[in-house]
Amino acid sequence: MPQQLVKNLLLTNERKVSRKLKEIILTSRLSDVLESQIHQEMGGLNATELRKEMKDRTLELYLNYISFGNNAFGVEAASKTYFGKSAIDLTVLESSILASLPKGPSLYDPYKNPELLM
Repeated sequence: MPQQLVKNLLLTNERKVSRKLKEIILTSRLSDVLESQIHQEMGGLNATELRKEMKDRTLELYLNYISFGNNAFGVEAASKTYFGKSAIDLTVLESSILASLPKGPSLYDPYKNPELLM
C-alpha cells in the first residue's frame, strides 16, 4: 500500500523505469518519515508494534488522500459527495461502494455507471 499511496499522490501513471525508480525511492522515504514520526510520538515500540503502527498510518494517509472521483479526495469527502453524509454514518453497502471507487473512479462512478456497482 505505501507504493500505491506514493504512486497515486505524487507520480504520474506513465510506465517508465524512471517513474518506478522514483516510486521506490519515495516509498522508502515515506517509510523513513513515518518511522521517525512514530518513534518521536510513541517511544520504544518493539518491531511488531512499529510495523503495525506504520501500516495503520499508511492506511490512514491512503484513506484521507486517495481520489474517489468527482473531485472527492479522501473517504470523508467521498462520503459527503456520493451519499451526503459523514463516513461514520455510512451503511455497509455504501462503504462497499466507496471501497470500490479507488480502483477506477471513472469506471465505477455511481453517477455515470450505477449498474457496475451491484
